Amino acid sequence: MRTFEVLLVVLIALCALMILVRKSARAVALGLWILAAVTLLTHAVLEGMHWQMIPAYAGVLLFAVTFAVRGPISRYVVAGAMLLFAAGSCVLSAFLPMFRLPAPTGPYLIGTQILYLVNDHPPAHTVLRKDGTRELMIQVWYPASSFSAARAPYRRLSETSLLSSYQSVLWTHARLNAPFAASGAPFPLLLLDPEWNGRRTYFTYLVEDLVSHGYVVVGIDHTGNSGPTAFPDGHVSQPDPDPGLDFESHTFAEVNAYGAQQQVVQVSDARFVLDQLQRFNLDSSNWLFSRLDMNRIGAFGHSFGGSVSAQACLEDARIKSALDMDGSLWGPVQQLGLAKPFMMIE
Repeated sequence: MRTFEVLLVVLIALCALMILVRKSARAVALGLWILAAVTLLTHAVLEGMHWQMIPAYAGVLLFAVTFAVRGPISRYVVAGAMLLFAAGSCVLSAFLPMFRLPAPTGPYLIGTQILYLVNDHPPAHTVLRKDGTRELMIQVWYPASSFSAARAPYRRLSETSLLSSYQSVLWTHARLNAPFAASGAPFPLLLLDPEWNGRRTYFTYLVEDLVSHGYVVVGIDHTGNSGPTAFPDGHVSQPDPDPGLDFESHTFAEVNAYGAQQQVVQVSDARFVLDQLQRFNLDSSNWLFSRLDMNRIGAFGHSFGGSVSAQACLEDARIKSALDMDGSLWGPVQQLGLAKPFMMIE
């Protein structure tokens, strides 16, 4: 639990205990409740409200009931309910905690922007719009020069479920749309591919540390596989679980063929994104103008994304190296290997 969440729970518990003591302690309880209300507002503004804390919020409201009830039994019931509500938030927060990302170790501040791209010439076997184009969402993390911008959440609310909605108020070390670092450019560029049915934000802890040491990292959500992914028009792509790589229901040959086919789509996405970044880097009106070192490009990913990174490195001469974090290899790279620096974590 975060600072003001802990304080709120403690204050609710103290309020409940003061209610139980004696009538003269009601004034103390009222003071504690006012402090709890201020703490709740501070928590809402600075930390962000989320569903694990709903019992604690209810506990704050429940205190008002004590002014309407009479008799010790009623006070015991209200105080007991407040204690249960405070404990409930502790249990829920332990079940799905507001985890804290490790602090980046490099000298650079971190900015991030989310960009919308449309591929007019996508490959077959992929998710297309009615006009035959393919839309993609990418996230760019980069060295920044100021922390005056708003903090970036771990995930956007529109890209969460009811259960994971708390991650939309789980703050990262990056700032949304922060100005680019004033010095140090051009920076090496890294393409990030998530795992099968994964999403770009899974690797925020790793991305932030890389960026703090002077890299630009671009995470790609592969439409139809990654998700949920929110697009500018308001619709959210929520892919169904794809059993195509399930070894229990398919033969090795079937899985191998399907993985190779799907990898073609994601490698095409990665290369298209790289094309757009190259164009942005040459456009004097673009915020990425001259920020990217197109002679120092790497690719990395986890699981299926690791193989996508390796295959993209094989196909695209601009990508100089690749890192596969615990991923089987699919497609041509499985047989051909790489004549470039390649690291595999297994």
